[in-house]
Amino acid sequence: MKTQYRIKEHKDDKTTFFEAQFKPWWFPFSWFSCYGFNTCCYYETAMRVCELHSEKYFTEDELHWVISEIDRSFDNCGE
Repeated sequence: MKTQYRIKEHKDDKTTFFEAQFKPWWFPFSWFSCYGFNTCCYYETAMRVCELHSEKYFTEDELHWVISEIDRSFDNCGE
């Protein structure tokens, strides 16, 4: 069994948020948030977070991109 990924959609009164989650193969009982945090306004951003999380090795620049993209995405929510 491989680690599984999904995008969880959360809605409030005005906005829809997306969260990249994974279920590790060695603990298939629960879903966890990729990188511990990642509320995104855009589905595409959440997909990219899943892609980067699934890569065994990624650069510090890519991790920085994830953090900045999540922040930028969240700041522009509801516009």
